[in-house]
Amino acid sequence: MVVSDLDDTLLTTDKGLTLKNIKTIQTLRAKGVVVTIATGRPLHFVRRVKGLEELVDYIIVSTGLGIWDCKNQEMIYQRRFSSTESDTVTDFLVDNSISFMKHNELPDNHFCQTFSTNVSNSDFNKRLLNFDGFCSSLQLKDGRNSSLFLLPGIATTDLPVIDNLKKKLNWASFVRITSPYDPKKYWVEILPTNVNKGVAVKKLVEHLGLNIENCMIIGNDYNDTDMLNLTERSYVVKNAVAELKEKFIVTDDCNNSGFTSAVLHSKII
Repeated sequence: MVVSDLDDTLLTTDKGLTLKNIKTIQTLRAKGVVVTIATGRPLHFVRRVKGLEELVDYIIVSTGLGIWDCKNQEMIYQRRFSSTESDTVTDFLVDNSISFMKHNELPDNHFCQTFSTNVSNSDFNKRLLNFDGFCSSLQLKDGRNSSLFLLPGIATTDLPVIDNLKKKLNWASFVRITSPYDPKKYWVEILPTNVNKGVAVKKLVEHLGLNIENCMIIGNDYNDTDMLNLTERSYVVKNAVAELKEKFIVTDDCNNSGFTSAVLHSKII
């Protein structure tokens, strides 16, 4: 199996697929290799990449919250916060005056509720524009389950606050992502316990009866770390964050079909 992150890894910086990468995926599948996307995007936004769902076998969505079977059009694995857990996280974020987006359950987690502290946060505002038509104001104690909480626009100086959150909510998973708008800021995802791309990849490997040692994985950001740690055939594109380039094999950048270069180097086919 080949597993690839989507944005700034398989896709170019203008969110397109190179012809070379398309042909590589077609060759992989023709030779019996399972091709899987592992992304932070909800399924609804993955589908904005024209032709992608028909091109691959599986899509791990929302940083490991679910696994979508493209052929059978069904979610074969998914996680969520219970309504009680969801209320606990919500109350804690509100009490600590942290702006966030609370997303519905899969597969409809492109819908969300929002809470803003009214403190200037350009990342939060840009994220709202991207989710225009899918957001509503936060409703406290609504008795609903949720899939994840997204905290956009965390500055480096705010990371101690996040560390405190981790201690208070030690039963949840915290995943850091580089801001797509400002490289000096981070986004933080709060997910159910033991949810990340690595766990989802292992679930899919077990489901298909494969061997993780026969998998190739490629990514570019912090939220790819757990899956990159699974195998020695792990690559990052040249445009990846510096910390990952120090640990994993570096291939070409995403605009120069780094995915294809990694596949060829790995000799998986």
